[in-house]
Amino acid sequence: GHDFRPDYSRLGEYRARLGNVPTIALTATATPEVADDIVARLALEDPLVLRTGIERSNLFFAVSEIDHEEERFDLVADRIRAIDGPGIVYGALIKDLERLEGELQRRGLRPLLYHGKLSPEERRSMQERFMASDDAVVLATNAFGMGVDKSVIRFVLLFQLPRTLEAWTQVVWRAGSDGAPAWCELLYFPEDIAIQNT
Repeated sequence: GHDFRPDYSRLGEYRARLGNVPTIALTATATPEVADDIVARLALEDPLVLRTGIERSNLFFAVSEIDHEEERFDLVADRIRAIDGPGIVYGALIKDLERLEGELQRRGLRPLLYHGKLSPEERRSMQERFMASDDAVVLATNAFGMGVDKSVIRFVLLFQLPRTLEAWTQVVWRAGSDGAPAWCELLYFPEDIAIQNT
């Protein structure tokens, strides 16, 4: 949206300059309010709006309640070892992803790390390594995956609670787009609620 990419708020202006050309707007996750905002910003008149459900039969959803942090690190390591293929572990805070990286390395795993504090070259390198690999795991903030066209993602783990249900939907839908089974799991640690309430 325009809060993420400010130029999006000007698309209606550009559309008008082009003579109000036929326009299609696509989004994976949009609340009714967001859909209405898109229609208004693009100055669309009586558009056809199609909505589909979030269900995909090849995705398996799970929630695991975690009692202490060490258990969470162990569970992530166990899932990475158990699920064959590439995956993404999403976290809300960079410092927690960096700690997770260290904990996984201590357990003999070598994940990639992707977040906004990396240089553009480092982010590009991590994305290219993930795309080229048959089994890489990337630890990332939720911006990772936008524009990543990798159909073979066998799992998505949410290391921390997402801010909204829409944010959860957006990241889990990155799993299994090849149609093969994929694992989507939220690790629920009650203390994480404070992260999203700040």
